[in-house]
Amino acid sequence: MKKLLLLLVFITSTTAFRSAAQDYAKNSLSYKIYPGTVTTLDGKVIEGYVLNQSSEQNQKECIFYADANDSRSKKIYRPEDLISYNIENYQYRTVNYSGPIKIGKSVRRFAFVAKPGAITTYAYWGPQEEMFWAKGNEEPVTGTSLAMGFKKNMAKLIGDDTELMGKVDRKEKGYGMLNILDIINEYNQKALTKVQ
Repeated sequence: MKKLLLLLVFITSTTAFRSAAQDYAKNSLSYKIYPGTVTTLDGKVIEGYVLNQSSEQNQKECIFYADANDSRSKKIYRPEDLISYNIENYQYRTVNYSGPIKIGKSVRRFAFVAKPGAITTYAYWGPQEEMFWAKGNEEPVTGTSLAMGFKKNMAKLIGDDTELMGKVDRKEKGYGMLNILDIINEYNQKALTKVQ
């Protein structure tokens, strides 16, 4: 019975977050070379050109050209080589991510930045589109982990905002599992006003 309940929670959460992911920015560029940048592990930003590939391929490698018209200037970067890369106005960041259900050690991957903020919303394309969230360089929180332990995993994201976390703890209307995107947007908005 417990396994069946777990399976039901997993299917419900991944379906809900997959459909929610469709509301966020997507890389709508076609397959070709665009102006872009790479940010190396030492923080150096290199301007040039980046080949936009399929969503899945963009997560595995970044094909960078110093000169768009010279194939000899081509360099292939892997997630372990870069902090991030940009294709026009779209960004891919390197994150440690093991998928919706954390099994084993996380692997470094490029993930699409769907919505930047104090808590960044990422999209990842595997067998299906997945959303996950991370605060800075902290370990990502997935929809599945939120379904398995909502308060505990929300605390990883918003625990430093006692007022917001209190609303989640008290199960106030609009601060439950189905409102994760609204809660993250509220947190990001508050973080933005603190900076200004």
